Amino acid sequence: MTVDNDNFSATTTSKMMVQMNVPCIMVDANNFVRWWPSITKCMQQSDFIAIDLEFSGLGSKDIFASQIDERYEAIRKAATTRSILSMGIACYKIDATKGFFKQQQHQSNNERQLIMKQISDCLEADDELSNDSISNADDNDKDNENNDDKKFHITVNVFHFLTLNNTEFVMETRSMKFLVKQGFDFNELSTNGIAFYPGNDNPSIESSSSTATQPSLRKLIELLISLKLPLLLQNGFIDLAFLYHNFYAEIPTKLETFMADLTEMFPNGIFDTKYIAVAHLSCSYLEYLFQFAQRNNYFRKLKNIHHLVLKFDQYDDEKFVNDIRIFDLSPKIMQNTTTNNGGKICEPYSKYGWCEKSDHCEQSHNIDLILDEELRSQRNKKSKLLVNQLLEIQQQQQQQQSAINQEDSNIVNDLDNDNIDDDENDHDHDQQINNIQCETKEEPPLHRKIGLHHAGNDAFMTGYYFLFNLIANHKSVANIKEFRKLNELSRFRNKIFLSSKPRPLNVMKSAYVKCSKGHNEKLSKIKMKYNLIQK
Repeated sequence: MTVDNDNFSATTTSKMMVQMNVPCIMVDANNFVRWWPSITKCMQQSDFIAIDLEFSGLGSKDIFASQIDERYEAIRKAATTRSILSMGIACYKIDATKGFFKQQQHQSNNERQLIMKQISDCLEADDELSNDSISNADDNDKDNENNDDKKFHITVNVFHFLTLNNTEFVMETRSMKFLVKQGFDFNELSTNGIAFYPGNDNPSIESSSSTATQPSLRKLIELLISLKLPLLLQNGFIDLAFLYHNFYAEIPTKLETFMADLTEMFPNGIFDTKYIAVAHLSCSYLEYLFQFAQRNNYFRKLKNIHHLVLKFDQYDDEKFVNDIRIFDLSPKIMQNTTTNNGGKICEPYSKYGWCEKSDHCEQSHNIDLILDEELRSQRNKKSKLLVNQLLEIQQQQQQQQSAINQEDSNIVNDLDNDNIDDDENDHDHDQQINNIQCETKEEPPLHRKIGLHHAGNDAFMTGYYFLFNLIANHKSVANIKEFRKLNELSRFRNKIFLSSKPRPLNVMKSAYVKCSKGHNEKLSKIKMKYNLIQK
């Protein structure tokens, strides 16, 4: 069962123009087995998978060394001495039964039916066949209602895994303080983390009766590789190294060997959203990219051009509900000013998403304010018209909300003023008020907005920005099969962003480089286990 989350609709129950309430499934050692069938099903049905990781540390500053070989050696050392603390996986599936692709299919069907009619006319076919062809074609025209052909419907499932390394690893104090500040619970990690061991497969552990049939993070990555899906990451060089060593095999000592292994692990490509961003935007940090994509997707909706519409699978069973947390990732468009948000915008944070003063900075780190000011600063006529349109929509929604609140208040006051004497009527009266309050409640309470450095949310944001770019840059495609080839973003395939470098890291296999032994053995096991699954 799915629930729509059309984050572009202006509703009378919210002041926000754009709503993004993201259900994130929190997976730990206590519920991993229970969620395993749903996790694997979502992955198997996906068209794209985005991953994000949180680490116990990154090691020395050499991870930014000018020489790429030195940089890789530092990253490799960090991956083998530090650990993954949490992993986010966001599964994206394009719905071919709705919107744009349904319309494309209908157009194709109409063309075939027209050809059939022409053939039947030439062959002097009977009237029944001819009339059926015409009537079927006419029925397909109904799909254009509500401009649904402008929508790309996407189903999303977001998982957040709490991961506990069974071996000794370095926990950097700086990283620990930072993660605690972001809401990470180390007590929960120590008691409920999903246990794993890094490096190559351990035959003694794999063959034990207690683990052979149990789900594991290692099996999760094996499934990911077997599906041969495009992998989406944000600034993914370090993530790839940690993912490889912690959940796959011992990371190779040489960079070229590592690149060769990755090309075989992900034959349909790795896409780094940070590298995509630097080609189009002045800022490339994830918070900016996600909010930029949300806003511009909404603007595309207002202009009645192609845009994303998300829906999230809903799990109604009581045994699942307690594992799901809803995060409000909605932007507040044109609802901020420098007056009510701490003065001027912090320039370092605006550009890089980071400020050395952190919470002690007296200037604003509000990404909504940053993007509002960016929109206002554009001097072209279209931007000014858009700003005026947004302000008008906001004013209308506030007026509608005020009217609803006033109506609800009047109903409750009327009930309070009723003169009810007997105990039974008192009980009925209280119950009626409670019912009205429940009915007029805007939405269930949401968890506080966590934003960045929550692996599940960050994986979702990464995938959202990628899909937005895919839609925004798409050209005329015949069907969903062509769309899935990602031709519009092919120039970004297997190119990983490198900080302080003018060119990306190319994930490719040289004719003179062999893959690592650990990878060859691991990939052979995966191919045998999944019988060469292709997608």
